[in-house]
Amino acid sequence: MKNRKSTNRKLQNNSSRSSQGNSKLFDQEISKCPMVTQGCQSVIIGNNALLIHLETECNYFISKASEKVQRKIEEKVSGYSANNLIKLLLNQVRSTPMIETIDRTFFPSKMSTQYDVATKKPDRFPKMTIFKKIELVKEFEDTETIELGNVPMKSNLACAFTINKNKTLRLLVAYRSHKFSIVIKDMYGNTVKRLEGHTDHITEMKYFRNEKEESFLYSSSFDNRLIVWSLDTYEAKYIIDYKSWILSSSLVLLRKQNCSLAIISGGYYKKHPVGVYNLKDGSLEFEIPIELNVSIEIIQTLADEDQGKYYLFLGTDNEKPMLLWYDFRLKNLIMSFQTNSKITSITVEHSSKHSIMIFTDLSGGLKQVDLIQGKLLADYKQNAPILDLIIWDNDYFIVCGSHKDNSIKILTRQKTRLVKSFDSLHSKVIVNLSKYYHHQNGLCLVTIGGDKRIKLMKLS
Repeated sequence: MKNRKSTNRKLQNNSSRSSQGNSKLFDQEISKCPMVTQGCQSVIIGNNALLIHLETECNYFISKASEKVQRKIEEKVSGYSANNLIKLLLNQVRSTPMIETIDRTFFPSKMSTQYDVATKKPDRFPKMTIFKKIELVKEFEDTETIELGNVPMKSNLACAFTINKNKTLRLLVAYRSHKFSIVIKDMYGNTVKRLEGHTDHITEMKYFRNEKEESFLYSSSFDNRLIVWSLDTYEAKYIIDYKSWILSSSLVLLRKQNCSLAIISGGYYKKHPVGVYNLKDGSLEFEIPIELNVSIEIIQTLADEDQGKYYLFLGTDNEKPMLLWYDFRLKNLIMSFQTNSKITSITVEHSSKHSIMIFTDLSGGLKQVDLIQGKLLADYKQNAPILDLIIWDNDYFIVCGSHKDNSIKILTRQKTRLVKSFDSLHSKVIVNLSKYYHHQNGLCLVTIGGDKRIKLMKLS
């Protein structure tokens, strides 16, 4: 019995020493990573999470490994590679204890609220820039109401855009007023123009540049009209009379065909077809049939004539919420995605290397879809609505729309993790986000809220 007890004690002592040694090895290797001071979550996670960190996030281990590690690799292989270095580092921390047993002093306190201990899923920050604060650059209060009621809430109730006139670049903001008109103001609060022509509630508005690089603002309404406004003359250049009320629309630029199309949805009943109109004469080119028993409330498009992509994305009503992905030239449904509630914003990022579509819904859901491979990349859910989303840069999304805290939230694009939340920027819900390059402050964020305030802010 004594021998057994002594043996058990030895085993326990050996295991504790081994654990301590592994923990020290882990701390030594990880503490070299400069992202420790920027909230790198892999500081406190071993095993699989470290593998993710080494393979996808941290080039520091590959480029700045200790001389001892490099010598070990050079002894085994001629001309060490990143993969060999990763394997060696993993072997050194293979038995690293999990989060419960690692010294809490290694936990980055400023990011502590962003870690889910229950699931042990790491938040991954793709670069060292972590936004700390938002600085107000300019702000003005609207004397009229930024009218929010009577139509479904979505991101396109207002928009910010830049106009270059007389060699002067101006930031303008357009939003619908309670008199069925559109008010355009500059960032000093001066009214530039009031656009009048609708006779019922405006359902959305967007900015557009045509094949001649002319700037337009277009708006749709319950009065069955789509109006394309020239931002040179502030007059209605094109008017399309639709056969029913319009909930959403999108203008598509086709440079090779030297024309622009207006794609319009709405209707009094479900299964209403989507109309495609030629802007030159307002004629109906063709209709896209909707076989599902749904009505369409939001539209986004992607047209790449070189690659032969003519994509149409449709968000349906709240009775059967989903996103439909069509080829609008072939008029066929490519894919559909179910959502918990109706879609509030659709954003597309397209280049020669990749093509991604992101959409949000009123329940706080955000999904990313790879349009080349046709698969869902990420599915994120928060507890508050998302009304608008912009792609800030290669690494971050910014979303808004919470009725609880009237905040904007910064998310990582890689795994759609929450990085930072800035609360109470407006006293009522924020309905629109836009990016703008300010000559003095660099890249800035324009927010429009239901509290009648419009703000230009700098993230730092």
